[in-house]
Amino acid sequence: MKIVPYDPRYRSKLLAFLAQNFPDYPRKSEPRYFDWLFGGNPLGATFDTYQLLVQDDDVVGQIGSLRGRLRVGDQWVDGRWIIDLVIDPRFRGGLAARQLFKRAMDGAPLVMATGVATHVVPIYNGLGWNRLPVMRARYSVLRPSRLLALAQTTEAAPETNPLLRLGIALADRVLPFAGRVLAARPSSATEQVTRFEPDWDADIRALTARLGVTEYRSAAVLNWRFVERPIGTHRIVVMRSRRGLRGMMVLRWMTRPGIAHWVDVVDYLVDPDDHTGFDRLTGAALAIAAGSSVDFVRFRLSHPSHTELLRPPRWIDHTRPMNDDLFAYSSDRALVATLESSTWHLTALASDRSETGRDE
Repeated sequence: MKIVPYDPRYRSKLLAFLAQNFPDYPRKSEPRYFDWLFGGNPLGATFDTYQLLVQDDDVVGQIGSLRGRLRVGDQWVDGRWIIDLVIDPRFRGGLAARQLFKRAMDGAPLVMATGVATHVVPIYNGLGWNRLPVMRARYSVLRPSRLLALAQTTEAAPETNPLLRLGIALADRVLPFAGRVLAARPSSATEQVTRFEPDWDADIRALTARLGVTEYRSAAVLNWRFVERPIGTHRIVVMRSRRGLRGMMVLRWMTRPGIAHWVDVVDYLVDPDDHTGFDRLTGAALAIAAGSSVDFVRFRLSHPSHTELLRPPRWIDHTRPMNDDLFAYSSDRALVATLESSTWHLTALASDRSETGRDE
């Protein structure tokens, strides 16, 4: 076996490998989705960092990465998000997984991952990655039974009892009605648009500079992520000011057939001191979701100015340690120390789980 960078001659074999090894994530092997994800990023394609494990010219393993850029202090740091380490079961064991990982880490001043499965954590630990528990997962629930059903498909399935199930059944009747009342009172402070305008780039930069460690955003990057994306349903909610863009939020519709339908808040921008603006954006998101008859809204975020505004009873915390945590590696110890001590504005924009194509 040998590790080689992605080459177009392996394309058909790689897509077949993805289809076979990600049966729960069929989008990964769709050519349009594959090309969009690894070739369309305005920050640069990442085919050159895609690593393949090859045996007799057949693809038997792989690891991908997505190019990213983090604002750390007043500097931009180029980095990569590591995704999709998988090896054919017949070839597992030995050092192949570790070597794939090391190859994917080479050449970038910062590498990151999130949505890390428990069984892969020893590799991260062995290679000296740092675990940063910056992310929180908040849920606004309309049908608790559906959120419970989804939670029971995860590694840490919650236990239930007859009294709890009775309470959930009653809440399933009451909460959707309350949601429909909310949906009937739309706010005039926000509006829906079909794409991000280049004229907003200066406002996006100004908001980004106020939010601590966060990913690079521009109209081009956001349109690639949410408008040009070949799959999924998105809505873009914006709030204008006299001078331009005051804030934005992007919603994505998700479904797990037979289990739940929900809306993910996949990205947002608003000044951390603009609590009114944040409340208006989240209120608009909840109204849109309630009007769509989904079961719950999931909001993954990290900035403390905003997490503290998502309080019970409307919002509940269901953060899953490890799975919601951020993992990061850099040989620059000063950079790692800054990441560990800084305020973060991390959203589902930066999540491997947002790029699986599953549930969309």
